[in-house]
Amino acid sequence: MALKDFCFTLVYDSAYKDRGRVFTAVGDYIKMRLLSVEYGTGVREVGVGVFLRELGGPIRRRRKPKYNRERRTSLLGHELEDTLEFYLYPSLDAVRSAASVGNLIETLRTALAREADAVRALHIPDFDTPKFLQDLDAQLQLLERSPSLWARLGGGQFALPPSAEIQGASPMGASEEAVVPRTDIDAFPSAALAFVECELPFVRLAAERKDRAALGPLVERVNKFLQPWAGIMATQGGVLKTFEDCGYLVADLGREIAIECDQNVTVAERERLHLEFQERLERCRACAERIERNRHRAG
Repeated sequence: MALKDFCFTLVYDSAYKDRGRVFTAVGDYIKMRLLSVEYGTGVREVGVGVFLRELGGPIRRRRKPKYNRERRTSLLGHELEDTLEFYLYPSLDAVRSAASVGNLIETLRTALAREADAVRALHIPDFDTPKFLQDLDAQLQLLERSPSLWARLGGGQFALPPSAEIQGASPMGASEEAVVPRTDIDAFPSAALAFVECELPFVRLAAERKDRAALGPLVERVNKFLQPWAGIMATQGGVLKTFEDCGYLVADLGREIAIECDQNVTVAERERLHLEFQERLERCRACAERIERNRHRAG
């Protein structure tokens, strides 16, 4: 059975609010890629508490990982069942001195490595705990090594935090104002390029691992991306006709994984298809840049 839910919940001092937003965004990105992965029936929901405050006051000690089969309200305020719940304590000195999103993610990976043995020691029945921890670290590592994604996770640079104002153990809950995307046809190349560049690190990891199971969740994300464009996809002069490279680039993301999993595809054919994908990517990028230049000149 696949995971039903995965979340990062933050317990933070106000001094770390901006950095906390990055961790929340990281959790959202990882959630999209871990849900629908088969780890067994023992765990339906995983809650990760990320502490960005000094121990003391109401939080006097580190929390141990927990596994609970009964439905209950967790420490972090979520209604959960068949739940794995564990806690990460990034070095606050390292978080304060982080100069980039990559540095912040590195503090999470270090904290995860410290807690991994305690999570494995739970011996959860019918749940592949080592594979889950390996996948979680792999996704963090991909984000850490993908600067092109950092802007979508909160930007590359951080000012030093102000003096801490303790707000207690309050989960991050404020949401940003929703931004309605442009869905006119000329906006498609830029949107497709942004989507593909966001997915590529995860696609390449799945291809390297010959992880056919990654195809299902990827197709779901592709369909979700394409949904707002449905009205102009099939019309005369629509997306696939006007911007063929960008349209097929999105569709070919899954092929990048599938050809690595198919033993009947020859090495030569595999290389040809990978090269075709890369050439489409470059043509789509050039198309998006050209449209944006023209739009700015016209504006």
